[in-house]
Amino acid sequence: MNMCRKSSVGVLFLMLKIWNNWKYWQQLKLSSGLPLFASKTSLYYETGWIPLFSRRKIARLKTMYKVDKNIIPSYIRDIFPDKRGKASSYTTRNSQNYSLPKCRLQLYKTSLVPTVIGEWNTLPQEINVFMAF
Repeated sequence: MNMCRKSSVGVLFLMLKIWNNWKYWQQLKLSSGLPLFASKTSLYYETGWIPLFSRRKIARLKTMYKVDKNIIPSYIRDIFPDKRGKASSYTTRNSQNYSLPKCRLQLYKTSLVPTVIGEWNTLPQEINVFMAF
């Protein structure tokens, strides 16, 4: 009985997620004036909207910029590891990168800290130094 209830809640959640996604695309199509069969690429181009995954990545990188420049509260800053240059006395080319934390679980691996550190470390060094949001 309990297992059936959990499964029906999961199905209901999935149906709600699909419904909200469909409503989003219908609103996007209505606001753009394009026909209903228009592609997502043309919808984004026509409306000038940014896809959700891009907006989330920008928000994560803004947070990391604040961590890097120490303009974020200390209780948030303490979650992030130090730069590699602080851990070693040697000068290396990746001393400005942050150390990736060890991730035992997939849930933690896809959370904010490991994801944004990986994205931040892959940015070119010139962008990290001169980036201002």
